[in-house]
Amino acid sequence: MLKINIRTKPIKKFRVEDVGDYYWIISPVPEENVLKIVVAEMENQDYEFLVALHELIESYLLLKKGVSFEEVGKYDMKFLQEQKEGKRPKNANAGDQKDCPYRKEHAFATKIEKILANYLKVDWKQYEKYLDNI
Repeated sequence: MLKINIRTKPIKKFRVEDVGDYYWIISPVPEENVLKIVVAEMENQDYEFLVALHELIESYLLLKKGVSFEEVGKYDMKFLQEQKEGKRPKNANAGDQKDCPYRKEHAFATKIEKILANYLKVDWKQYEKYLDNI
């Protein structure tokens, strides 16, 4: 059985500079491994929920595809470093890039996230702006 833990925490405590993250907590007993999803604490609970849903969908699709979270992390770290060096646009999202190993899964998760945002009456442009400035 897949065990999943989703929680919020202050963005300053993230291991990466992003509003959401996922990784495995590995146990000596494989059945006890936990997929950990962390979402930045925000002033809007709907925003936290949308980010959590996005991370859940993306991580599960990667799990099914066999893309390791280590590969995702390496790409993200390289991308963030290139952003700092000015080689990538400041507000670009790693998952949207053509060379991203999880681009397809990120795009699918974003589609579902947008559908849910619409249902929750979340203004997508305001939401994106908030996430860019957090």
